[in-house]
Amino acid sequence: MSLTSGSVDDRVKLVVKGDVAEIRLNRPDRLNAVDDRMIEAFAAHLETLRTSDAVRVVVLAGAGRAFCAGGDLKRPPRTGPLEEQVAVLRRQAATVERLAALPQVTVAMLNGACAGLAVGWAAACSLRVVSDATVINTAYLTAGLAGDFGVAWWLTRLLGPGVAADWMLRPRKIGAREAADRGFATIHCPAGELRATVDTVVRELCAIRPEALTGALTNLRRAEGTQLSGYLDEESARHVAVRHLRSRP
Repeated sequence: MSLTSGSVDDRVKLVVKGDVAEIRLNRPDRLNAVDDRMIEAFAAHLETLRTSDAVRVVVLAGAGRAFCAGGDLKRPPRTGPLEEQVAVLRRQAATVERLAALPQVTVAMLNGACAGLAVGWAAACSLRVVSDATVINTAYLTAGLAGDFGVAWWLTRLLGPGVAADWMLRPRKIGAREAADRGFATIHCPAGELRATVDTVVRELCAIRPEALTGALTNLRRAEGTQLSGYLDEESARHVAVRHLRSRP
């Protein structure tokens, strides 16, 4: 069944089966690259899940041969005052905060490419499952951009500042083995076994007493601490400023 989230964009689907929900990016012809409407739909689904008492585990996935190629670089460039552009990006980047704060355990199923802002969404999940077909790429500098959606913030915390700098400043295709060895991927499986592996992980999580699972998740979040909100304010301003400079002749 599908929960109602007020979203009419079927390129981001929310499917619920029992106590498991899946948010599926559904634009396979564009490798699930997201535009503004898709981000709005994603945010609406997160709000639906935030208030759901029935769902215990949320899987984040992409249709087709990619998880998500990041933001759609073919969408029309933003116009208007820079302050308004910063406000729009900051509002969209809040999806990272909302995803990280969901009351459920979240599992990113990273099939194929995971690039740009999708790295931020994946990093915000509790667990990240990759296969030998997974490729991670921050990709921002390749596109002449500084970075958004908390990617540098998350990578610094997951990988350490040195490896995070390497991934951000030398954008390239990072394979599943390196992603697992560096600590970005929490589970690594052979190609072709990604869905089965995620299903097993989900069953294991759902077999745990709800209050214990919630308590463990809360402990992990409290142990980490957070200064993400202020960071996203500054990052959004930098990203828009760099994008503005890039658009000059």
